Amino acid sequence: MYRTEKYKLLLVCLLTTVMQFCYAQEKLEFNIISFDPDPFSTSAQDKRFEKTDGDNNRYAIIKVKDANGETDLKGFTFNFGSLNSFVESHDDELWVYVQRNAKTVTIKRPGYKTIEKYNLNLTIKPGKVYVMKITMSRAKIIIEHDITKQVLQFVVSPSKENAVVKVKKVDSNSDFELWGVVDETGSIDKIMDFGTYDYMVSAVNYEPSSGRVTLSDSKNNFVENVMLKPNFGFLVVDDAYGISGAQIFVDDVMIGTVPYRDTNKRWNCGEHKITITNGDLYKPFNSTFTIEQGDTTHLSPKLESDFAQTTIHVDADAEIFIDGKSKGRSTWTGPLKAGKYVVECKQDNHRPSSIAINVKVDKAETFEVPAPIAITGSLYVRSTPSGATIEIDGKDNGTTPKLIQNVLIGNHTVRLTKTNHKTEQYDVIVKEGQTENLEAVLSDIAHMTITSKPSGAKIIINGENWGSTPYYGDMSSGDYDIEIRHKKYQTFHKNVHLDSSNPTMEIALKRQYQRPYSIYIQPFFQVGSNMSVGGAVGGYIANVNVEGYYAMGMKESEMIYWNATEGNEKPCGYTYKASTMGGRVGYGFVLKTRMRLTPQVGLGVTNISSSKTYNTTASFDASKAYAVNASIGAKFEYAFISCLGAFVAPEYSFAVKKSKYFEDMESVSSTIKGFGSGFNCRIGLSLFF
Repeated sequence: MYRTEKYKLLLVCLLTTVMQFCYAQEKLEFNIISFDPDPFSTSAQDKRFEKTDGDNNRYAIIKVKDANGETDLKGFTFNFGSLNSFVESHDDELWVYVQRNAKTVTIKRPGYKTIEKYNLNLTIKPGKVYVMKITMSRAKIIIEHDITKQVLQFVVSPSKENAVVKVKKVDSNSDFELWGVVDETGSIDKIMDFGTYDYMVSAVNYEPSSGRVTLSDSKNNFVENVMLKPNFGFLVVDDAYGISGAQIFVDDVMIGTVPYRDTNKRWNCGEHKITITNGDLYKPFNSTFTIEQGDTTHLSPKLESDFAQTTIHVDADAEIFIDGKSKGRSTWTGPLKAGKYVVECKQDNHRPSSIAINVKVDKAETFEVPAPIAITGSLYVRSTPSGATIEIDGKDNGTTPKLIQNVLIGNHTVRLTKTNHKTEQYDVIVKEGQTENLEAVLSDIAHMTITSKPSGAKIIINGENWGSTPYYGDMSSGDYDIEIRHKKYQTFHKNVHLDSSNPTMEIALKRQYQRPYSIYIQPFFQVGSNMSVGGAVGGYIANVNVEGYYAMGMKESEMIYWNATEGNEKPCGYTYKASTMGGRVGYGFVLKTRMRLTPQVGLGVTNISSSKTYNTTASFDASKAYAVNASIGAKFEYAFISCLGAFVAPEYSFAVKKSKYFEDMESVSSTIKGFGSGFNCRIGLSLFF
């Protein structure tokens, strides 16, 4: 009995121990959270995915998705009762193919509760696509055993300062153990044994923070919130006194220029030295400032000036030097640092002048420097013939002969000019206190140049042939009658004065499209009493115009009936056209470069030919019907380019001789009468050479 009770007690202890250390797993579930048609998907009708049943009806597709992103959907089975179905896997979806008319579905998966006859709330249609979203519960593992550890988590603010955490156990002889650096949220955690711990949290530019925690609850995390106090401030230097660009030194290190503001630069709390410099014109600013914890220190430095606005003036085109440095010519204004300076003015061929000046702080002054003294000589100029104008370095100095005094020493250019004489130019050197002599002989012969565009034009001077352009040669000064001729260009004709002061003549010839001599071909269209098309060939010889032409009639007469012939009792009918051939003469008047007006008289023969017949063949000899025409008119031509133009030529013609047949025909037809006499106008193109 004792042994039995002992065994029972041992079994109870064993079962208790097993229950404390075993894993208990709850039953898993999945749920359908939505089922809807997809009106935009055509997968069930796509040839790549389309399936049909025995009745040749398309299967519908139900796309099953895990609403929580579960990608492993294997193991699911779908039962639609008596309707056929099968499953395919597509990426993270299950495609369930099902026959039409399905209304409920039973879904199973091993290890999960079964969903029995889920109501789809609609009737499945063939070839349509539906979407079913499900959620799946996870396995819940319960571990029941004794734990003597707890999660210790530090949350440090501010979070993004890379704080360092160190921990050590209380009453331990060891030093603080480095835990590590907090993450971007300011957090760091570890599993620690139960007990009491000291900690220290530090970060750059912050005061260290320390404390103590006790761990004794394994079921809950121990969260220690640590707030670090800043040990820094910010610095702003503004430009309240107009010293923008001045250099800033803090603790003897240059940090930038005025104005200064850097929200990323943290300054350690305490006193700092500041120096601001702005070149030699201001005294350096030296001071100290204090950075308070978390505050921004504002500074508005004011620099004391160490200069004065100074003007240097010399009444000459002289270069100004201050302590040997060039400052410009005649007048200079600018700031000068207080102190003593030597101002010197220099000018070519002059003795320099100088003064000493004393610049005082903030006292604007103008200093006058004596002009440099000129070093001079004399120049005696005479010419043959006399009376020539003298220019020295471009300035008028009277006429020859002349003694010119107070001429600066050095090189000079002397130019002598006189009407109808060649200009002469000389380089002379004038020496201090000496007289330089210059004698010149002026010639009335100059090297003349005559050019034209285009070149190759014939030159006629005073009625004589002087060759062609370009022309280069010596000519006496005087008046000349100059004529420039070039084929296809207008003749230039002008009375020109040439002399040594104007030895070059450039002539741009104008293009002459209508010329006294030319040959042309003119196709035309004629309107009027004798409408026709034709062409003319002619030409101009010294503007006298001769041309020949032919015109084929386009206008048809009325039907003219003749008496019946033997063997034909009915009247015979004919219609007629006319053709004209002849010539004209005239005289062309050229109007500027592109236009020409040519009055013309002409003589031609108009022949009649049958066109249509009635009740007969065209056996009537119409060549016996003709008229000799005289004409008077005018032709106006316009040239577009060098060989192409257009023309219009109004003209009146009248018959001077008619055959009997022609008279008979015109007596019954006004149209045929117009073939012999009437007003016409030719319009056409002109090709000329």
